[in-house]
Amino acid sequence: MPARLRGTAAFSTWEVPAPLPGTPRRVLDVGNGMRWSPDGKQTVFIKPGAAAGDALFIGDADGANARQIIAPQNGLHVHWPVFSRDGFVYFLRTFTTVANLDPAEIYRIDPRGGTMEPVVQTPRRALHPAPTPDGRGLIYAADPNTAELRLWYRPSLEAPAQQITTGVGEYAEPQISADGKTLVCTLYELRQSIVRINVDGKPPVVTAITDGFQGDLDPVLSPDGARLAFTSSRSGGRLVWTARPDGTDARPLTGGSALDARPVFSPDGRQIAFVSERSGRRGIWVVGADGGAPRKVIEADTSGGLTWSRDGARIVYSAGAGDGPGLWSVAVSGGASERIATPTFAAEPAWSPVADVMAFMSVTRDGPSMTNVAFIDAAGHPVREPGEGRSVGGNGFSNGIVAWAPDGQRLALVNQQANATASIWIMDTQTTQFQKLIDLGIGPRVRGITWTKDGTALIVGKHDWTSDIVLMDQK
Repeated sequence: MPARLRGTAAFSTWEVPAPLPGTPRRVLDVGNGMRWSPDGKQTVFIKPGAAAGDALFIGDADGANARQIIAPQNGLHVHWPVFSRDGFVYFLRTFTTVANLDPAEIYRIDPRGGTMEPVVQTPRRALHPAPTPDGRGLIYAADPNTAELRLWYRPSLEAPAQQITTGVGEYAEPQISADGKTLVCTLYELRQSIVRINVDGKPPVVTAITDGFQGDLDPVLSPDGARLAFTSSRSGGRLVWTARPDGTDARPLTGGSALDARPVFSPDGRQIAFVSERSGRRGIWVVGADGGAPRKVIEADTSGGLTWSRDGARIVYSAGAGDGPGLWSVAVSGGASERIATPTFAAEPAWSPVADVMAFMSVTRDGPSMTNVAFIDAAGHPVREPGEGRSVGGNGFSNGIVAWAPDGQRLALVNQQANATASIWIMDTQTTQFQKLIDLGIGPRVRGITWTKDGTALIVGKHDWTSDIVLMDQK
C-alpha cells in the first residue's frame, strides 16, 4: 500500500494517496486542524466556534464516532492539536485566529479521561507544540525573553526549557521526524510597518510611514493630531514609542524588556493606556504621554484593544466572560473591573469622540456566527440596530477592528478572515451603510488603525511576512 499524504484545508479535510497522482478522498466535513494519532487509529480536530471559542473533538481514523473532549470557553480558540506518543493531545489556546501576534499558551489533555492541564504558561506567546517521538519531551515556539519567536526544547515536562534557535526572524511550526533526528520548521521574515491610506481619494494609495524592518504596529494618533503612538521592537523588546504623524522624531515612551501592546490616548491627550506583561502578568497600564514611570491599572487577560470613556475616568476592554468574550470597565485610578452588559458577545470596543456611544465587534449568541459592528451607550443599552456588515465576506467582519473618525460620522472597520484577503471598510454611522475602501490581499494582517486629524486618511499597522522552510539535523 503506498504512503499517504494527509492535509487539512479550512473546514474540510481530504486524504490524497502518495506518490501522486491519486484520487482525493474527503475525510472530514465539519472541523479543521485534523491530525492522526501516531498509530493512525484516531483523529483529533477542531470545531470552530467564532467568538464563543473553539471545541476540540477526537474520533476514529476516518473522523467517525467523534466526541467532544474540550468545550468552548471564554471565547478562546484552540489551535495546532497534536497527539503525543503517550496518548495525550497537546494544543495551544489563544484569543486570536490570525497570525502569531497575540498571547497564547500550550495545554494538553488525556482524551481517555481527565481535564486539560497547562504545559507552557506565559503572558507572552507559546505556540505550535511538537511532542518528541519518545513521548517525554516537547519542542515549541515561544518568546519568553525576545520580541520574536524562537524554538525551545524540553527533554521532559519537568525539565527547564532550552533555546535551540537564534538569529533574525521568527521560528515557528516545528515538525519532528519519526526517529527524532530531523526537525523542519517555518522561518518567518517579518515586515511590520505603519502605513497611510487615503480615504477620500480614488483609488486609495498605501504610503509607507515606517520601513517595516523595525517591528512597528498598533498606531494611534493623539486627539490634537500632533503625535503618533505605536509599539515597536526596534530597541529589542516591544515598547511604546511616539513620533510625528509622518514617522519622524521617533522616541521610546516605555522601557525595559517587556512586551507592550495596543496603546491608546486619553481624551485629553495627556496619558496613554496600553496592555503589557511587565509585572509578570498581563494587564492594563497607563503612562504619561510625555513619559514617566508606567503605572499598572489592573491585571486582566485582555483580548484586542482598549478605549477610554469620554470623560477620561475609565478604560474599557474585552476579556473572557464565561461563555464568550465580553466588555469590562475599570477606573483609571484602579480598582475592580465591572462587566458591561451587551446583548451579544463583544470585542474591540471603541468610544465615540463626540458622544457617549461605544462601537464594538459583535457576534450573535445563537444562529450563524455573523460578526458585525454594534453600538451601545455608556450604560450598555443598544442605541441603534447593527449595520449591514453581516453580509461582508460572508461572515461579517471576521477578526474585526473598529476606529471612529474624529467627527464621529464614520467608522473604519477591518475584516480579516483567516487564510483570506484582509480588507478595510468605511461605515457611515448615520445611514449604517458600508463601502469597501481597499483590499490588502491574502497575507497582510492589520494590527492597529487610526484616523488622521482631518479625517482624510487612515494610519494602519500592517503585519506582513515572507517565509522559508528550514531543515535541521541532529548532530
